[in-house]
Formats: sequence, structure tokens, C-alpha cells
Amino acid sequence: MSSLRQLFVVLLLSWVFPGTALGQDQAPSNPIVGHFRAYQAALGAGDLTTAEREAGAALAASIARDGNGGNTAVLAVNLAQVRLSLGRRADAYEPALQAFSIVSSGNSRLDPLLTELVLGRAELTDERWRFGRDRLRSALPQARIRADLNEETYNAAADLGRRLHAEQQFTGAIEAWDIAIAAADAAEGGHAYAKAEARTWRAATALTAAAFSVARSQARPSDTRLGANADDDFDSADRLLVEAQNIMGPYAYTRADGNGVTLAQQAYANALAWRRLLFAFSETRGMRSLPERRPGFELPTADPRPSCQLEFIAEPAPTFPAGARGAFAAGAVVVRFTLDESGRAVDTRVVAAIPERWFSEAVEQVVGQWTVRTHTDSPANCRYDPIAYYTVAFLFR
Repeated sequence: MSSLRQLFVVLLLSWVFPGTALGQDQAPSNPIVGHFRAYQAALGAGDLTTAEREAGAALAASIARDGNGGNTAVLAVNLAQVRLSLGRRADAYEPALQAFSIVSSGNSRLDPLLTELVLGRAELTDERWRFGRDRLRSALPQARIRADLNEETYNAAADLGRRLHAEQQFTGAIEAWDIAIAAADAAEGGHAYAKAEARTWRAATALTAAAFSVARSQARPSDTRLGANADDDFDSADRLLVEAQNIMGPYAYTRADGNGVTLAQQAYANALAWRRLLFAFSETRGMRSLPERRPGFELPTADPRPSCQLEFIAEPAPTFPAGARGAFAAGAVVVRFTLDESGRAVDTRVVAAIPERWFSEAVEQVVGQWTVRTHTDSPANCRYDPIAYYTVAFLFR
């Protein structure tokens, strides 16, 4: 399942050399076209490393021949996009700035709002993130009403949401994730992962913000308003996490080659972990009970038999990690069991943990000894699904 980020890099191809005959005729003698076509082929094969190299070569050739004219701005955006997809945000800044500057001077037909979104994403580094924050805050309200920019709007809003969450600027992060949800839902082609990711992050940000509010309100007993608001935030977060589970559920129970963790499994497990943490935190803080919500999705299988009910023997139990005491009141870990046709666990591993470090290590120390068995209430002649998930909650009182 491709991310919107990689898809948008492919979509930008239509900006360059729109005439097929031009590309065919000039490829042997035109290095720009030759490198561009190699870049295009690498993207199609999912080889972003080669795509970056060829995008850089195409841009260099265009600068040598046309300076800031011709297709230089578009080729610069292509290079910035590939580097962003590779997680090299700082390296994406120079070509993103080049494209933005060219478009701002009127020397390119490339969409100015598009270049502003790409530049804003590239600016979200430790050195420049406040510039990126302000740029994206200005650009995203315009971009969210542009159907042709849904994919890049999602990328920009998601990047901004993650950065503001890390900076504990929760109100801005929630606003960014609301835009990301709308963009993912409106984008053509489904994009289940993006829809689930945006909902999980939006819920996680609201939960984290509410946890901060609850801590402050309980430190000041006379102020009950923050605690009351947190109940509503927790309810909204729970609803979003159930939606994320429903979106990713049909993909998360498919076994990949070997025992690797798929993108769908990771996204599904993240939603599970945050939801379990939400309930655990509510319990430790004595907050209002959440409504009963059960995820509802159908697993993709041609086997008409009902699924077997499983019982997880999580022994020995993990202990609350000493390093986390005093810093976290609760934690959640999701374990994935891979089963064979007889229901025997052939692989057991941690696939999500919040907070990650201490709680993941606590479960990993004992998870190899855990087992699965068929529950006595399972219907006769039931089937064993290839994947099962078990969630562990840590409560520190």
C-alpha cells in the first residue's frame, strides 16, 4: 500500500515534458529528458534512492542549460519531494527553496501554492521549523479547498501535525490533523493508510493534550473545568481510534511473506495501542466511563467458517519498568501473534508501544514465553485467522 507522499511524487510527472513525442525524440541527445525518464522508471519501481539520483541529475542538467527557466522549477520540486519521501528533510530544503523562488519571480507556470507547501515541509527541521510552521499555517487553509492538491495538502498537514505534537503545541497540531483527515478522505484512490494515520495521530494529540490538562487540573483541585473538558476529548479520541481500526482492520490480518510487520499491521497496532492507553489513563485518573464502541470490519477471506476465539496466556507478566515510574502513569503495548493453520503461534513480537522505549522492552523480555490456545467457547470447525493481536496495559498507582 503506497503512501500519499510517494503517490504525489509520481503525480508531478505530468508537469514535465507533457508531450510524449518530445520525451521519445529528445531522450538520446537531451540529458534532461534522459535523467528524467530514469527518474520516472525508478519511481515506478519504488526505488527512491535511484529516483533521487536521477532527479538530481535532471535538475543539474536543466540548470546548466536553462538556468531558472525551462522546467527547472518542476525538476527542483521533484527532487525535494523524493528527499522528503526518503526522510531527508534538511536536504530537501535547497531544491524546495529554489522552486519556490523561481515561481515567486514569475519564471514558471508551476502552482505557487504547491511550491509553498513543499518548502514549508522542508523547513520543518530543528533549525527552521518555526518558519515552516508559519508558512504552512498560512498555506494550508488555502490548500484544503483545492481538490487538485489533496495529496500534498495531506503530506504538509501531517508533517506539521507531527512537528507541533513534538513541540507540545497541541492546539495547532489538532488543527493540522483535522486538515489531514479531510484531505485524505477527499483524495482519489482510497488511501486507507493515510486515513487511518491521520485519525490515529489526531486522537493521540488530543489524548496527550487532555492528559496534560488533567494533570494540571488535579494539581489545582479548585479548577474542575479542565478535567471536564478532558472527558469530551477522550470520547472524541476514542471515536477516531475506532474509525482507524475499522479502516485498517481488513488489511491488518493478512500475513506478509515471512514474519515481517506490514505497514497496515503497524498502523492498526498503533490505533490499538493508543486506544488501550486511553482506557488505561482514564482508569488511573478516575474519569468518566467511555461509551461502548466495538470496531466492526470484515476480514478478507473466502473461508465461510467462523473465526476461532483465542485465549492468550500472557505469562510471565511484564513488570512496570522502573525507568518509567514517576514519568508515566500508564502505558500500552500491542503484541502480534502469527498463527499457522492449526492455531499454533509461529511468531510473537511487539508491533506497537506507547511510550515506546521502556514499555516495549518490558514486554520483549517475556513475550517469547507467551502462548495462544483455542477458547472453549469457540464454535466447532472454526478457522484460525493468520494474525492475532493482544494488548497489554501498564498502570502505575
